[in-house]
Amino acid sequence: MRYRRPRLGALARLVVAASLLIGVLFLAVFPTRAVLDQREAISQVDERIEVLREENERMRARIRGLSDPEAIERIAREQYNLARPGEEVFVIIPSEMEALRRSGVTDTVVSVIRDAWGFTQD
Repeated sequence: MRYRRPRLGALARLVVAASLLIGVLFLAVFPTRAVLDQREAISQVDERIEVLREENERMRARIRGLSDPEAIERIAREQYNLARPGEEVFVIIPSEMEALRRSGVTDTVVSVIRDAWGFTQD
């Protein structure tokens, strides 16, 4: 007498097929998602590298420009008010209104301050 295995019903076959399909999708979708995420990260890093390369080139150009003694002297005079021996440095102090304009305050704010504090138009 041989032992006969009972046959799976239609519902059981459907459950097994669905489980296999879910397993295949699980194995295919998650690695694909990880690959897509990694490609996006690589793309962002590549963009950042390009920005940094451009910044490095600008810095190299600035370094080359600062190697010139005339450029160094110009910067020393303009930004640090330095002078050669025997020369005198004069600093012109702007009015309050001009100082506000140069600091980036908008014309509306300047007019409000002028009206409130009674400043005269320069």
